[in-house]
Amino acid sequence: MENCLHAHAIAEVMGVSVEVTDTHGPPLSVARGVHEAESKSKPWDEVTQEQRAKKESRAKHRLSDEVVERITPERLAERDPDGEVQGWLRTIGEMLQHSPAPPNL
Repeated sequence: MENCLHAHAIAEVMGVSVEVTDTHGPPLSVARGVHEAESKSKPWDEVTQEQRAKKESRAKHRLSDEVVERITPERLAERDPDGEVQGWLRTIGEMLQHSPAPPNL
């Protein structure tokens, strides 16, 4: 699903410009871009794997919590011109409508 995020939504929230393609998801690129945008940061190549993993994890959280809120139907259609994701969402919605209601606790 990260590959369906729109680059403009990422830029609006994260302040970095990254390429998003069907085969290249944005978390690592966003983590690197945010790191490099910090004026006092050391070069990305000097960042330890552990630090990179933490930065990528933070980026993933922001992408799923904040950036996803900026995905409009138009932006989704631009990233998913064949409507594959919309089809998944429709199927999930239909499954939820036809599933039994959970018991009242």
